[in-house]
Amino acid sequence: MISFEVVSPPKKKTIVVQETNPQLRTTPNGCTTHEALAPIIFVGQLFSLFPISGYFRTPATMLKFTFKSIHFAYGYFTVFIMCAIISMFVAYRIQRGTIGLGATATCIYYAVIITAMVEFIILARNWPSIMQRWTDDEHIFLFYPYETGQCLRLESLVKRVAFTMIFFAFVEDTINFISAYQLNVVHMKYCTHATDFWRNFFRREHAYILRFIPYHPVLGASIEIMMRVAKFTWHYIDVFIICVSLALQRRFQQYNDRIRSFNGNQQPEEVWRALRLDFLQLSELVTYLDTKLSRIILLSCANDMFFISVQLYNIFE
Repeated sequence: MISFEVVSPPKKKTIVVQETNPQLRTTPNGCTTHEALAPIIFVGQLFSLFPISGYFRTPATMLKFTFKSIHFAYGYFTVFIMCAIISMFVAYRIQRGTIGLGATATCIYYAVIITAMVEFIILARNWPSIMQRWTDDEHIFLFYPYETGQCLRLESLVKRVAFTMIFFAFVEDTINFISAYQLNVVHMKYCTHATDFWRNFFRREHAYILRFIPYHPVLGASIEIMMRVAKFTWHYIDVFIICVSLALQRRFQQYNDRIRSFNGNQQPEEVWRALRLDFLQLSELVTYLDTKLSRIILLSCANDMFFISVQLYNIFE
């Protein structure tokens, strides 16, 4: 008996070659990180952080840091005032002999704020070179075949996340102020005082300052302004790190989306070579940013862990 073996034809391999549309390659499909972070830097400057200029201009070579600027003078003055405040706080606690966990937490809070202000001044000095390097490395991701792919553009995403966090931070700070105000109302109502309302308010809330400087309405307003600046700085550390992380995450997401778009189809060797070079460029950018931002990231993590521990201690005490 003779059997016949049916030989099936070899499967044809599908090769998808990337499109090369000159118009698409010259039209950016998104903004740079320099443009996305500009509003965040602007808000930081309102509270004495990031003393640079040119962040709303393009390209990134327009960024400029100089010691002879109003932004640097504002930042330096704020650091000086915060150093005076923490010095008065420590001296007041030593005089009274009451250095407990609460006083230690407050002292660390002021120390973190001062350190953050100094670190942002140092970062601002290096920011022009950082942004030029970042803009060069992410340039390929602004053009075809890389697509944004997400519903929100990078600048919109950064704005929404940052301003949502800042909004809730100010809501929290406002609630704390209202609470202190109401406590002072009760204190003035049921206790005998020879002072007016606001003098008693600042004596209760900031006794360590009035211990060395006589009260004046201008002093009271200045204290409250500095407390708002300090609280904003405390939150801004995390906001800035999150915004930087979102910008980096978007580039890696674009890289991942491009590979997924192949749908398992084979690609020419040139495509994989280009992808490998792009990934290497992103990895080198992450390493470079780590050397520039590592101190601020470490400060943020240590600060968050410490105050979480303090809150847990207060809960179980």
